[in-house]
Amino acid sequence: MKKLRIALVVPVYGLKGADGEHKKELLKEKCHSGQIDLIVYPEYFGGRYTFNNAVDNIRTYAEEFKTPVLSGCSILGEVIDKNFIAAVYVNPDPMPGETDNHLYLKHSSADRLAYQWPGYAGNDDPMFKPVKLGGFKFGVMICHDQFFGLVTARCADLGAQGLFDLTGDNVQLKKWTDVIQGRSIEINGPFFCTMASNLTTLKPKSKAKAKAMAYDNGVELMPMSYARPDGTGGFHIFEWTTERPGGPIIVHQGYSPKKYNDIRLSLGRDRNCDISIHYADGKLTLSGRKPLQKVGKWHGFEVSGRAGVLSLPVEDIYRTRKLYKLRPPSGSFAHHIVVYHKQKTPVDQDRILAMAKLRAIEHRVAVVILAGDMREVIKTDRYKHIQRIQAQNNIFGLNASNMGGTYSTYRSAIPPELFDNYLELA
Repeated sequence: MKKLRIALVVPVYGLKGADGEHKKELLKEKCHSGQIDLIVYPEYFGGRYTFNNAVDNIRTYAEEFKTPVLSGCSILGEVIDKNFIAAVYVNPDPMPGETDNHLYLKHSSADRLAYQWPGYAGNDDPMFKPVKLGGFKFGVMICHDQFFGLVTARCADLGAQGLFDLTGDNVQLKKWTDVIQGRSIEINGPFFCTMASNLTTLKPKSKAKAKAMAYDNGVELMPMSYARPDGTGGFHIFEWTTERPGGPIIVHQGYSPKKYNDIRLSLGRDRNCDISIHYADGKLTLSGRKPLQKVGKWHGFEVSGRAGVLSLPVEDIYRTRKLYKLRPPSGSFAHHIVVYHKQKTPVDQDRILAMAKLRAIEHRVAVVILAGDMREVIKTDRYKHIQRIQAQNNIFGLNASNMGGTYSTYRSAIPPELFDNYLELA
Protein backbone atom coordinates (compact mmCIF):
# COMPACT_ATOMS: atom_id res chain seq x y z
CA MET A 1 0.00 0.00 0.00
CA LYS A 2 1.39 3.37 -1.04
CA LYS A 3 1.14 6.31 1.34
CA LEU A 4 1.99 10.00 1.38
CA ARG A 5 2.53 11.75 4.72
CA ILE A 6 1.47 15.37 4.46
CA ALA A 7 2.20 18.22 6.89
CA LEU A 8 -0.51 20.87 6.61
CA VAL A 9 0.94 23.98 8.26
CA VAL A 10 -1.41 26.32 10.16
CA PRO A 11 0.61 29.42 11.11
CA VAL A 12 -0.74 31.87 13.69
CA TYR A 13 -0.16 35.53 12.79
CA GLY A 14 -0.11 38.07 15.60
CA LEU A 15 0.58 35.74 18.53
CA LYS A 16 3.61 36.60 20.66
CA GLY A 17 6.15 33.91 21.39
CA ALA A 18 7.76 31.17 19.38
CA ASP A 19 4.77 28.87 19.75
CA GLY A 20 2.74 31.29 17.65
CA GLU A 21 4.46 30.02 14.50
CA HIS A 22 4.91 26.45 13.32
CA LYS A 23 7.77 24.68 15.03
CA LYS A 24 10.31 25.10 12.29
CA GLU A 25 13.02 22.99 13.83
CA LEU A 26 10.58 20.22 14.74
CA LEU A 27 9.21 20.28 11.23
CA LYS A 28 12.71 20.10 9.77
CA GLU A 29 13.58 17.19 12.07
CA LYS A 30 10.55 15.22 10.91
CA CYS A 31 11.39 15.92 7.28
CA HIS A 32 15.02 14.94 7.59
CA SER A 33 14.05 11.71 9.33
CA GLY A 34 11.66 10.82 6.51
CA GLN A 35 8.46 11.17 8.54
CA ILE A 36 7.00 13.78 6.16
CA ASP A 37 6.76 13.54 2.36
CA LEU A 38 5.12 16.91 1.57
CA ILE A 39 4.82 20.27 3.38
CA VAL A 40 1.85 22.50 2.54
CA TYR A 41 1.68 26.18 3.51
CA PRO A 42 -1.43 28.37 3.14
CA GLU A 43 -2.26 31.15 0.72
CA TYR A 44 0.12 34.18 0.78
CA PHE A 45 2.56 32.46 3.16
CA GLY A 46 5.57 32.45 0.83
CA GLY A 47 5.76 36.24 0.33
CA ARG A 48 5.63 38.46 -2.75
CA TYR A 49 7.85 37.84 -5.78
CA THR A 50 8.29 38.54 -9.44
CA PHE A 51 7.37 35.75 -11.80
CA ASN A 52 11.00 34.93 -12.48
CA ASN A 53 11.93 34.31 -8.84
CA ALA A 54 8.72 32.85 -7.34
CA VAL A 55 9.77 29.24 -7.93
CA ASP A 56 13.36 29.95 -6.81
CA ASN A 57 12.19 31.42 -3.50
CA ILE A 58 9.88 28.52 -2.70
CA ARG A 59 12.72 26.20 -3.68
CA THR A 60 14.73 27.57 -0.73
CA TYR A 61 12.09 26.17 1.64
CA ALA A 62 12.14 22.81 -0.11
CA GLU A 63 15.93 22.57 -0.05
CA GLU A 64 16.09 23.55 3.62
CA PHE A 65 13.65 20.80 4.59
CA LYS A 66 14.88 18.38 1.92
CA THR A 67 11.20 17.79 1.24
CA PRO A 68 8.75 18.88 -1.47
CA VAL A 69 6.92 22.11 -0.55
CA LEU A 70 3.62 23.52 -1.78
CA SER A 71 3.13 27.14 -0.73
CA GLY A 72 0.97 30.13 -1.48
CA CYS A 73 2.60 33.41 -2.52
CA SER A 74 1.95 36.60 -4.50
CA ILE A 75 3.34 37.33 -7.96
CA LEU A 76 3.67 40.95 -9.04
CA GLY A 77 1.43 41.86 -11.96
CA GLU A 78 2.03 44.46 -14.63
CA VAL A 79 -0.31 46.82 -12.74
CA ILE A 80 1.03 48.31 -9.49
CA ASP A 81 -0.61 46.77 -6.40
CA LYS A 82 -2.57 44.35 -8.57
CA ASN A 83 -0.95 41.03 -7.84
CA PHE A 84 -1.64 37.49 -8.94
CA ILE A 85 -2.12 35.00 -6.10
CA ALA A 86 -0.16 31.84 -6.75
CA ALA A 87 0.46 28.36 -5.42
CA VAL A 88 3.99 27.14 -6.10
CA TYR A 89 5.19 23.56 -5.74
CA VAL A 90 8.87 22.58 -5.73
CA ASN A 91 10.43 19.15 -5.29
CA PRO A 92 14.13 19.56 -4.48
CA ASP A 93 15.01 15.99 -5.45
CA PRO A 94 12.38 14.49 -7.77
CA MET A 95 12.44 10.84 -8.75
CA PRO A 96 12.11 9.95 -12.45
CA GLY A 97 8.63 10.93 -13.65
CA GLU A 98 7.90 13.20 -10.68
CA THR A 99 7.11 16.90 -10.96
CA ASP A 100 10.02 19.28 -10.38
CA ASN A 101 7.93 22.47 -10.03
CA HIS A 102 4.40 23.62 -10.64
CA LEU A 103 2.63 27.01 -10.76
CA TYR A 104 -1.09 27.60 -10.24
CA LEU A 105 -2.81 31.03 -10.27
CA LYS A 106 -5.98 31.91 -8.42
CA HIS A 107 -9.15 31.94 -10.53
CA SER A 108 -11.39 33.96 -8.18
CA SER A 109 -11.35 36.61 -5.44
CA ALA A 110 -8.06 38.32 -6.27
CA ASP A 111 -6.92 41.61 -7.83
CA ARG A 112 -5.60 39.80 -10.90
CA LEU A 113 -6.97 36.42 -11.95
CA ALA A 114 -5.54 33.52 -13.93
CA TYR A 115 -7.61 34.46 -17.00
CA GLN A 116 -5.52 37.68 -17.21
CA TRP A 117 -2.18 35.86 -17.06
CA PRO A 118 -0.17 36.30 -20.29
CA GLY A 119 -0.62 33.17 -22.36
CA TYR A 120 -3.38 31.67 -20.21
CA ALA A 121 -4.67 28.71 -22.23
CA GLY A 122 -7.95 27.86 -20.49
CA ASN A 123 -8.62 24.13 -20.45
CA ASP A 124 -5.19 23.47 -21.92
CA ASP A 125 -3.26 25.53 -19.40
CA PRO A 126 -0.51 23.54 -17.62
CA MET A 127 -1.61 24.86 -14.23
CA PHE A 128 -4.45 22.29 -14.31
CA LYS A 129 -2.06 19.37 -14.82
CA PRO A 130 -1.55 17.24 -11.72
CA VAL A 131 1.58 17.29 -9.60
CA LYS A 132 3.20 13.84 -9.47
CA LEU A 133 4.80 12.73 -6.20
CA GLY A 134 5.43 9.30 -4.71
CA GLY A 135 3.05 7.52 -7.06
CA PHE A 136 0.23 10.01 -6.36
CA LYS A 137 -1.17 12.77 -8.60
CA PHE A 138 -2.86 15.85 -7.17
CA GLY A 139 -4.34 19.13 -8.36
CA VAL A 140 -3.82 22.49 -6.70
CA MET A 141 -6.08 25.49 -6.13
CA ILE A 142 -6.35 28.53 -3.89
CA CYS A 143 -9.00 29.46 -1.33
CA HIS A 144 -12.33 30.39 -2.93
CA ASP A 145 -11.52 28.52 -6.15
CA GLN A 146 -12.92 25.40 -4.48
CA PHE A 147 -16.37 27.00 -4.75
CA PHE A 148 -16.02 27.04 -8.57
CA GLY A 149 -16.36 23.44 -9.68
CA LEU A 150 -15.02 23.82 -13.22
CA VAL A 151 -11.57 24.37 -11.73
CA THR A 152 -11.69 21.16 -9.70
CA ALA A 153 -13.24 19.27 -12.61
CA ARG A 154 -10.46 20.25 -14.98
CA CYS A 155 -7.83 19.02 -12.52
CA ALA A 156 -9.68 15.71 -12.25
CA ASP A 157 -9.98 15.48 -16.06
CA LEU A 158 -6.21 15.54 -16.34
CA GLY A 159 -5.71 12.75 -13.83
CA ALA A 160 -5.65 14.35 -10.37
CA GLN A 161 -6.52 11.72 -7.77
CA GLY A 162 -6.69 14.28 -4.96
CA LEU A 163 -6.87 18.04 -4.48
CA PHE A 164 -5.10 20.60 -2.30
CA ASP A 165 -6.58 23.99 -1.46
CA LEU A 166 -4.43 26.74 0.08
CA THR A 167 -6.69 29.15 1.96
CA GLY A 168 -5.74 32.50 3.47
CA ASP A 169 -7.00 32.72 7.04
CA ASN A 170 -9.99 32.81 9.40
CA VAL A 171 -12.93 31.36 7.49
CA GLN A 172 -16.44 30.23 8.32
CA LEU A 173 -15.50 26.58 8.76
CA LYS A 174 -18.99 25.23 8.06
CA LYS A 175 -18.92 26.62 4.53
CA TRP A 176 -15.46 25.20 3.93
CA THR A 177 -16.33 21.74 5.21
CA ASP A 178 -19.59 21.69 3.20
CA VAL A 179 -17.69 22.38 -0.01
CA ILE A 180 -14.65 20.20 0.73
CA GLN A 181 -16.74 17.19 1.74
CA GLY A 182 -18.77 17.48 -1.44
CA ARG A 183 -15.74 17.93 -3.68
CA SER A 184 -14.08 14.83 -2.20
CA ILE A 185 -17.18 12.82 -3.14
CA GLU A 186 -17.23 14.42 -6.56
CA ILE A 187 -13.64 13.38 -7.37
CA ASN A 188 -13.79 10.05 -5.50
CA GLY A 189 -10.62 10.96 -3.63
CA PRO A 190 -9.08 13.14 -0.94
CA PHE A 191 -9.33 16.91 -0.61
CA PHE A 192 -6.81 18.59 1.71
CA CYS A 193 -6.99 22.20 2.90
CA THR A 194 -4.92 24.37 5.21
CA MET A 195 -5.03 28.00 6.25
CA ALA A 196 -3.58 30.47 8.73
CA SER A 197 -5.04 31.82 11.96
CA ASN A 198 -4.70 35.59 11.78
CA LEU A 199 -5.31 37.22 15.15
CA THR A 200 -4.58 40.69 13.76
CA THR A 201 -7.67 40.72 11.52
CA LEU A 202 -10.20 38.98 13.75
CA LYS A 203 -13.08 41.20 14.77
CA PRO A 204 -14.53 41.02 18.29
CA LYS A 205 -16.93 38.09 18.68
CA SER A 206 -15.96 36.80 15.24
CA LYS A 207 -16.81 33.15 14.60
CA ALA A 208 -14.16 32.82 11.89
CA LYS A 209 -11.59 30.13 12.59
CA ALA A 210 -8.61 28.37 11.04
CA LYS A 211 -8.02 24.68 10.68
CA ALA A 212 -6.20 22.03 8.68
CA MET A 213 -8.77 19.61 7.31
CA ALA A 214 -9.20 16.73 4.88
CA TYR A 215 -11.99 14.57 3.49
CA ASP A 216 -11.69 11.47 1.35
CA ASN A 217 -14.78 10.32 -0.57
CA GLY A 218 -16.90 12.25 1.92
CA VAL A 219 -15.29 10.71 5.01
CA GLU A 220 -13.50 13.15 7.33
CA LEU A 221 -9.83 12.30 7.81
CA MET A 222 -8.25 12.91 11.18
CA PRO A 223 -4.60 13.97 11.43
CA MET A 224 -2.06 11.47 12.72
CA SER A 225 -0.57 14.15 14.98
CA TYR A 226 -0.94 17.80 15.99
CA ALA A 227 1.79 20.31 16.78
CA ARG A 228 -0.76 22.19 18.91
CA PRO A 229 -3.63 20.34 20.57
CA ASP A 230 -6.14 23.17 19.99
CA GLY A 231 -5.97 22.55 16.26
CA THR A 232 -4.48 25.93 15.31
CA GLY A 233 -0.87 26.79 14.77
CA GLY A 234 1.92 24.34 14.17
CA PHE A 235 1.43 21.61 11.60
CA HIS A 236 -0.84 18.60 11.35
CA ILE A 237 0.19 15.37 9.68
CA PHE A 238 -2.35 13.62 7.48
CA GLU A 239 -1.83 10.37 5.61
CA TRP A 240 -3.02 9.77 2.07
CA THR A 241 -3.12 6.09 1.18
CA THR A 242 -4.32 4.08 -1.79
CA GLU A 243 -7.03 2.46 0.36
CA ARG A 244 -10.49 4.00 0.56
CA PRO A 245 -11.16 5.38 4.03
CA GLY A 246 -13.26 3.43 6.48
CA GLY A 247 -16.06 4.94 8.49
CA PRO A 248 -19.36 6.54 7.56
CA ILE A 249 -20.07 9.73 5.66
CA ILE A 250 -21.43 12.09 8.31
CA VAL A 251 -23.34 15.12 7.07
CA HIS A 252 -23.78 17.68 9.83
CA GLN A 253 -26.87 19.66 8.87
CA GLY A 254 -29.85 20.40 11.04
CA TYR A 255 -33.09 21.92 9.83
CA SER A 256 -33.42 25.68 9.62
CA PRO A 257 -35.68 27.12 12.33
CA LYS A 258 -36.91 29.83 9.96
CA LYS A 259 -40.23 29.64 8.17
CA TYR A 260 -40.85 31.18 4.75
CA ASN A 261 -43.74 31.30 2.28
CA ASP A 262 -42.50 33.38 -0.67
CA ILE A 263 -42.34 30.24 -2.83
CA ARG A 264 -44.30 27.24 -1.58
CA LEU A 265 -43.28 23.83 -2.91
CA SER A 266 -45.18 20.57 -2.64
CA LEU A 267 -43.39 17.27 -3.20
CA GLY A 268 -46.71 15.61 -3.86
CA ARG A 269 -50.12 16.42 -5.31
CA ASP A 270 -50.99 19.18 -2.86
CA ARG A 271 -52.69 21.97 -4.78
CA ASN A 272 -52.34 24.49 -1.96
CA CYS A 273 -48.89 25.60 -3.13
CA ASP A 274 -47.11 27.55 -5.86
CA ILE A 275 -45.25 24.68 -7.48
CA SER A 276 -46.08 20.98 -7.24
CA ILE A 277 -43.49 18.29 -7.99
CA HIS A 278 -44.61 14.66 -7.98
CA TYR A 279 -44.55 11.33 -9.80
CA ALA A 280 -47.50 10.38 -11.97
CA ASP A 281 -47.56 7.17 -14.01
CA GLY A 282 -43.85 6.70 -13.44
CA LYS A 283 -42.92 10.17 -14.70
CA LEU A 284 -41.99 13.34 -12.83
CA THR A 285 -44.66 15.98 -13.21
CA LEU A 286 -44.24 19.72 -12.61
CA SER A 287 -47.24 21.98 -12.23
CA GLY A 288 -47.96 25.29 -10.63
CA ARG A 289 -49.66 28.63 -10.70
CA LYS A 290 -49.11 30.92 -13.67
CA PRO A 291 -46.85 28.66 -15.77
CA LEU A 292 -44.55 30.38 -18.25
CA GLN A 293 -42.98 29.31 -21.51
CA LYS A 294 -40.06 26.91 -21.07
CA VAL A 295 -36.51 28.19 -21.43
CA GLY A 296 -34.46 25.28 -22.72
CA LYS A 297 -35.10 22.49 -20.22
CA TRP A 298 -36.29 24.90 -17.52
CA HIS A 299 -40.01 25.21 -16.65
CA GLY A 300 -41.05 28.72 -15.69
CA PHE A 301 -43.62 29.96 -13.18
CA GLU A 302 -44.71 33.48 -12.27
CA VAL A 303 -43.99 33.13 -8.55
CA SER A 304 -42.38 36.00 -6.62
CA GLY A 305 -41.08 37.09 -9.99
CA ARG A 306 -39.91 34.51 -12.49
CA ALA A 307 -39.02 31.12 -10.98
CA GLY A 308 -37.37 28.42 -13.09
CA VAL A 309 -37.45 24.70 -12.32
CA LEU A 310 -35.09 22.13 -13.85
CA SER A 311 -35.56 18.39 -13.30
CA LEU A 312 -32.71 15.87 -13.52
CA PRO A 313 -32.15 12.22 -12.53
CA VAL A 314 -30.65 12.01 -9.05
CA GLU A 315 -27.46 10.49 -10.49
CA ASP A 316 -26.73 13.84 -12.17
CA ILE A 317 -26.08 15.44 -8.79
CA TYR A 318 -22.57 13.92 -8.98
CA ARG A 319 -21.82 15.44 -12.43
CA THR A 320 -19.93 18.69 -12.01
CA ARG A 321 -20.59 20.19 -15.43
CA LYS A 322 -24.29 19.31 -15.73
CA LEU A 323 -25.76 22.53 -14.28
CA TYR A 324 -23.19 24.64 -16.09
CA LYS A 325 -24.16 23.16 -19.45
CA LEU A 326 -27.90 23.47 -18.76
CA ARG A 327 -27.77 27.00 -17.28
CA PRO A 328 -30.48 29.23 -18.73
CA PRO A 329 -29.45 32.52 -20.36
CA SER A 330 -28.59 35.22 -17.85
CA GLY A 331 -31.72 37.03 -16.66
CA SER A 332 -34.16 34.27 -17.64
CA PHE A 333 -35.28 33.69 -14.04
CA ALA A 334 -34.94 35.46 -10.72
CA HIS A 335 -35.10 32.20 -8.78
CA HIS A 336 -33.65 28.81 -9.75
CA ILE A 337 -34.86 25.45 -8.42
CA VAL A 338 -33.21 22.16 -9.43
CA VAL A 339 -35.09 18.92 -8.76
CA TYR A 340 -33.09 15.68 -8.57
CA HIS A 341 -35.50 12.76 -8.76
CA LYS A 342 -35.78 8.98 -8.65
CA GLN A 343 -38.73 6.70 -8.03
CA LYS A 344 -36.91 4.49 -5.52
CA THR A 345 -35.26 5.56 -2.30
CA PRO A 346 -31.47 5.68 -2.92
CA VAL A 347 -29.06 3.81 -0.68
CA ASP A 348 -26.49 6.66 -0.77
CA GLN A 349 -28.63 9.29 0.94
CA ASP A 350 -25.79 10.84 2.95
CA ARG A 351 -23.69 11.26 -0.18
CA ILE A 352 -26.63 12.80 -2.02
CA LEU A 353 -27.33 15.22 0.84
CA ALA A 354 -23.66 16.29 0.90
CA MET A 355 -23.79 16.89 -2.85
CA ALA A 356 -27.07 18.81 -2.58
CA LYS A 357 -25.36 21.23 -0.21
CA LEU A 358 -22.45 21.64 -2.61
CA ARG A 359 -24.69 22.32 -5.62
CA ALA A 360 -26.77 24.86 -3.68
CA ILE A 361 -23.63 26.75 -2.67
CA GLU A 362 -21.87 26.47 -6.02
CA HIS A 363 -24.81 27.51 -8.22
CA ARG A 364 -26.96 29.54 -5.82
CA VAL A 365 -30.00 27.37 -6.49
CA ALA A 366 -32.56 25.65 -4.34
CA VAL A 367 -31.92 21.90 -4.58
CA VAL A 368 -34.88 19.55 -4.25
CA ILE A 369 -34.41 15.81 -3.74
CA LEU A 370 -37.47 13.71 -4.53
CA ALA A 371 -36.35 10.09 -4.48
CA GLY A 372 -38.73 7.59 -2.92
CA ASP A 373 -38.86 8.35 0.79
CA MET A 374 -36.00 10.87 0.53
CA ARG A 375 -37.43 14.38 0.36
CA GLU A 376 -35.12 17.30 0.91
CA VAL A 377 -35.09 21.01 0.07
CA ILE A 378 -31.74 22.77 0.42
CA LYS A 379 -30.77 26.38 -0.30
CA THR A 380 -28.37 29.02 1.02
CA ASP A 381 -28.65 32.31 2.82
CA ARG A 382 -26.78 35.39 1.58
CA TYR A 383 -23.54 34.20 3.24
CA LYS A 384 -23.65 30.76 1.53
CA HIS A 385 -24.65 29.03 4.75
CA ILE A 386 -26.94 26.08 4.10
CA GLN A 387 -30.64 26.24 4.96
CA ARG A 388 -32.24 22.81 5.16
CA ILE A 389 -35.95 23.46 4.86
CA GLN A 390 -38.39 21.39 6.88
CA ALA A 391 -41.88 20.75 5.54
CA GLN A 392 -44.86 22.35 7.26
CA ASN A 393 -48.08 20.48 6.51
CA ASN A 394 -46.33 18.84 3.55
CA ILE A 395 -45.33 22.21 2.09
CA PHE A 396 -41.72 23.45 1.84
CA GLY A 397 -41.60 27.23 2.13
CA LEU A 398 -38.70 29.16 0.53
CA ASN A 399 -37.74 32.80 0.78
CA ALA A 400 -37.35 34.45 -2.61
CA SER A 401 -33.66 35.34 -2.29
CA ASN A 402 -30.20 33.84 -2.83
CA MET A 403 -31.38 31.62 -5.69
CA GLY A 404 -30.01 33.74 -8.52
CA GLY A 405 -28.47 30.81 -10.34
CA THR A 406 -25.07 30.19 -11.91
CA TYR A 407 -24.65 33.68 -13.35
CA SER A 408 -25.09 35.23 -9.90
CA THR A 409 -22.11 33.40 -8.40
CA TYR A 410 -19.39 35.60 -9.90
CA ARG A 411 -20.31 38.60 -7.76
CA SER A 412 -17.34 39.82 -5.69
CA ALA A 413 -15.35 36.75 -6.84
CA ILE A 414 -14.93 37.03 -10.62
CA PRO A 415 -15.49 40.29 -12.55
CA PRO A 416 -18.47 39.91 -14.91
CA GLU A 417 -16.29 40.55 -17.96
CA LEU A 418 -14.17 37.51 -17.01
CA PHE A 419 -16.97 35.14 -15.99
CA ASP A 420 -17.35 33.76 -19.51
CA ASN A 421 -13.65 32.85 -19.39
CA TYR A 422 -14.43 30.72 -16.35
CA LEU A 423 -17.50 29.18 -18.02
CA GLU A 424 -15.38 28.13 -20.99
CA LEU A 425 -13.85 25.50 -18.68
CA ALA A 426 -17.18 23.67 -19.03
